[in-house]
Amino acid sequence: MDTSEELLWTNELLINIESIDNQHKKIFNIINEFIGASRSNPSNDRFAELLSKLTDHGLAHFKEEEKYMSAHSYPKLKEHVRYHKQYIHKVAMLNVEFFNYEPKAFEDIIKFLKQWWFNHIKTMDMDYKNYIQGSPVKQLANSPEHFS
Repeated sequence: MDTSEELLWTNELLINIESIDNQHKKIFNIINEFIGASRSNPSNDRFAELLSKLTDHGLAHFKEEEKYMSAHSYPKLKEHVRYHKQYIHKVAMLNVEFFNYEPKAFEDIIKFLKQWWFNHIKTMDMDYKNYIQGSPVKQLANSPEHFS
């Protein structure tokens, strides 16, 4: 995956749950902000801010996604949650250690973010999407009061 190119959203990444798809798109936009910032050589503070933003949006997204999977008794929920926690830990550690990195590490961070999100959506999220499509509680989970 080229680290200089923006991460593009395509319909093949749709989970078909509007709020989750919108959150995925927002995360892609933040990653693209990081890529854009890496081209203009901004301050380390800007990169730390973007990594914090990814952590915050990731946490909110994972919480909603995990509620959704739980409501459908998704059998791989525990494994999925573990991957979410590993991601949050990794991004938080990147942020904590950010000032120790040399500029070439931007490419490593971008590569990690792009690969993690693209692969996570294409494999793990698609797995729960396919499981839930056959779930009898799908209509309940899509009701507005479900996540209240």
